[in-house]
Amino acid sequence: MTDIEIIRACAKAMGLDYDYNDTEACAYAPLTDDAQMVALVKQFDLSLAKTLDGKWLVQNYPATERSPLREYPHGVFIANDADLNRAVCTCIAQMWLAKKGSV
Repeated sequence: MTDIEIIRACAKAMGLDYDYNDTEACAYAPLTDDAQMVALVKQFDLSLAKTLDGKWLVQNYPATERSPLREYPHGVFIANDADLNRAVCTCIAQMWLAKKGSV
């Protein structure tokens, strides 16, 4: 998945209208903006852990009736990357793709 596809999936999961135009800077960039990445963690109740090899492990909890993930009942998604922002965004993008089938 390209960076643009990952960002687009994260934006759509957050309910934002994302239309990337490479001639202008995009204000939504959770791959580099820590505050936007933390908003994803909080919104989707993600679990973060640092592995012994120094990478970040990010996973969602299974959806329950009261969970913010109840709209994403497609199982548990896990992403692993040395960069925390990328691991979080990849996990969200996987969830979005499982729900919608495309970015």
